[in-house]
Amino acid sequence: MGKKTMLCVDTESLRYPELIGLNDEDIDSQEWLETYSSAHEARRALSGAGQKDNVWVVSCDDMEGINLAAALKRDDPSRSIELVSFGGTGSEVGRCQAAGINLIRGKAEFVKRYSEQKNEQAFSAVREKVSSPVESGDKELSSLRAAEPSVSDFEEVSQGEYGNSFEPKPESASAKILGAAVSRNEKSTQSGCVVSVLSGNGGVGKSTVAACLAVLFQEKGLKTVLVDLDLQFGDAGFLLGLDDVVGIDELVRQPERINQVKPAGGLPAVVGIPDKLEESEAFVSYTSEVLSLLKSRFDAVVVNTGSFWSDCHIQVSEASDQVLFILDQRPSSVRSCSRALDLCARCGIAVQPFRFLLNLCSKHALLTSLDVSCALHGIQVGELKDGGREVGELLGAGLPLELVSSKNPFIESLKELVPQLVPERLRSQELQKAPVESEKRTFFPGIRKRRTA
Repeated sequence: MGKKTMLCVDTESLRYPELIGLNDEDIDSQEWLETYSSAHEARRALSGAGQKDNVWVVSCDDMEGINLAAALKRDDPSRSIELVSFGGTGSEVGRCQAAGINLIRGKAEFVKRYSEQKNEQAFSAVREKVSSPVESGDKELSSLRAAEPSVSDFEEVSQGEYGNSFEPKPESASAKILGAAVSRNEKSTQSGCVVSVLSGNGGVGKSTVAACLAVLFQEKGLKTVLVDLDLQFGDAGFLLGLDDVVGIDELVRQPERINQVKPAGGLPAVVGIPDKLEESEAFVSYTSEVLSLLKSRFDAVVVNTGSFWSDCHIQVSEASDQVLFILDQRPSSVRSCSRALDLCARCGIAVQPFRFLLNLCSKHALLTSLDVSCALHGIQVGELKDGGREVGELLGAGLPLELVSSKNPFIESLKELVPQLVPERLRSQELQKAPVESEKRTFFPGIRKRRTA
């Protein structure tokens, strides 16, 4: 029997099939299925292959699933390509439609398609055994059908606003993470605003802007949470001088821990990065749900992002009321911004909520906001003043309150921006300044309590 179905999936999901909903399934042993974890190998194999009944793209090790699906479709426009999405966004749907890619949405639909295809291949295998007695063939068919997985084999644990979720094998920690879903009853009427901080490259000051902005929101009387979605190198808790914060992984596994995410001591609440770096990407598909959960509990949700663009950035952009796109004085930062805007246009990401801010502005700076505006074809660009060493020293020492109470030029620039970022529904409220717990805080240069590894 020739293999007629190709499955593109990352190595981790091949090792733990429950991550993609196929509990207890030995994917590699399926004779009717070709599996590839490398985008290059998948494209090469498909270019020299015969007709495939199905090409399923879930993920791969070296690029996003949507990008691989688009590449395979571009290689052969006549071939049917199906993208399997477990947390698809509106942008992803639009990209699939534009590229002519079919979309399989959710684990339930994928499990059903997989089950139907395997069942069909089982019948074909029996029919091909023409030399076997009928009785033998019937027995083999019965055994094959008995081993056939069905949707009911994958235990459904909830069906809420975010679709079906499935209970994975308990022995797989990664599967347990992906099987968790933000409970629907944890959500209430959303009233908060989401302000995200993005950039086209690293080192422009995203984390600094996000941390200081969150403190300023809290100082204005808005109940604020800072969400660190720089899943590789984020350190929001450290910048605010907080050693013990609830991680996004804990919030996904146990949504009830939202009750432990609280502002304290004049500082905003913080949702940090996962403890295990290797598990970070597992939580990207839950970005929208986590932000919705936080938006229902807080007046302002400030989101810090990483410099490497992924589906996380798309979900954050779509969930945001305001997006601050930060550039710095390097020409490479302007070029990266231009490429990011091109990417947004191709992916159907609306840039109307974007505010472009040039950081580290001073009298002797290389670029001005006018220079950057001209380079970006007339886009309006604001300026954030250069705050000098004081910004890095105080945040590095975990003393953000001392920084925002100073007359630092950088902080003054952010203070002018804050009223423009607060929605009318919150500006109209008589917000009283949140009480700050009195505590004696001192700053000794060179002395900093280091976070334990």
